[in-house]
Amino acid sequence: MVDRFRSRSLEKYFIPTLIVVALGAMVISLMIGLAQSVWFDEAYSIMLAKQPILNLIHLTSADTHPPFYYLLLKGWG
Repeated sequence: MVDRFRSRSLEKYFIPTLIVVALGAMVISLMIGLAQSVWFDEAYSIMLAKQPILNLIHLTSADTHPPFYYLLLKGWG
């Protein structure tokens, strides 16, 4: 009987604890992410991903990465 009570007590606190831990991890990740700057290659990728698709393909003809990478980035963004 004591084991059943202990099991229910753990189940009762599991979801709230999981939510608090997930929110804490999200806040920490956001703080770290906002403190970082964007490097040249990241800014270049962002700039290309904002272009129209035909222009993006034309601009990637001189790049080392295939256009599919930037198309995926465009879709994800």
